[in-house]
This record gives sequence, structure tokens and C-alpha cells, in this order.
Amino acid sequence: MMTIIHGPMASGKTFHAAAFRQHYQCHEAIDLDDIPRRHRLQMDGLLILTNLGAEQALKRLRKIEPAMEIRMVDIKTARQAIGVAPVAPPLPARRPKP
Repeated sequence: MMTIIHGPMASGKTFHAAAFRQHYQCHEAIDLDDIPRRHRLQMDGLLILTNLGAEQALKRLRKIEPAMEIRMVDIKTARQAIGVAPVAPPLPARRPKP
């Protein structure tokens, strides 16, 4: 089974990847966009992180692995599963350079 965690940029997917891997019992975490570049990737037990919506991510993965069982998890649910707030704190505003 592959696990996909989907959510917007800067929502904590990469930051919490190690905790997500452990919680969902995955051997490796990888960005969905990196899959075509990786050869000999063991898809079973893979944690995939993406900014795409659930349907778009599923459609792309079905082209690569049509028969694989896939667990879809939104970032809020994934964050709660590892015991952190469901939403990442806002990034500090950047001050314009003088």
C-alpha cells in the first residue's frame, strides 16, 4: 500500500515527513513529482507527499501503478495523527528591503 499525504505548500508535509513515515509505517517518503525520475523505486510502503488535490494525485499515481492500494490522507488529518496542530503556523511576513 502507498500512502499519499496531500495539502498546500508550507503545511508541514516535508517538515514532518519522518514522523509521518513512522506513523503510517512507510519505508521512504518522496515528493510525487520525483517519482518519474526514480528508477527501481519500491512503491509498496511508500509515503508520497504532494501539493496536488486528492483526485489529481490519485489520477497521476494510477498512471504509474494502476493496481496498487492507495491510502489518501489530507495534511490536517496526518498532522493530528502525529500529535501536532492540524494547521501549520503562518510564516512570518517578509519586510521589504530598503
